[in-house]
Amino acid sequence: MTVRGFTLIELMIAIVILALAILGMATVLLGTSQWQERSESALELTTAAEAKLEDFRDYSAARTADTVQLLPGGSLTSSVDDHADSLRSAEGRWILRRWEVTSGPGSARTVALRVAPRNENDHTGAARDFHTIILMAP
Repeated sequence: MTVRGFTLIELMIAIVILALAILGMATVLLGTSQWQERSESALELTTAAEAKLEDFRDYSAARTADTVQLLPGGSLTSSVDDHADSLRSAEGRWILRRWEVTSGPGSARTVALRVAPRNENDHTGAARDFHTIILMAP
């Protein structure tokens, strides 16, 4: 009985196949990681938008000094006093919020809110827009 080992050619072919498999797995892991980062960013942006919309509802009901944020005006593309702010997310990323307020029916206000990462890169995704109507207390 003869024991036969691997030839040098067979060993080189096996190494090339293994290297290609590892490269393929690395590509999949990179794509998955970028997708997860975009999903986390979208969740952060949505949470920041929900918090601001809740603030607007509170301002309108309480008629506090912050109600000035619900005066008609503002812009979604440039920061305007009393119609823009920024905050740091739980993950430490800065988020910029801008809103535009227009008069709605009766004493209501129509609010368009744009939430975006302050420093966008390929993995954080784009700005998100939210729209609502706020009823002002008499």
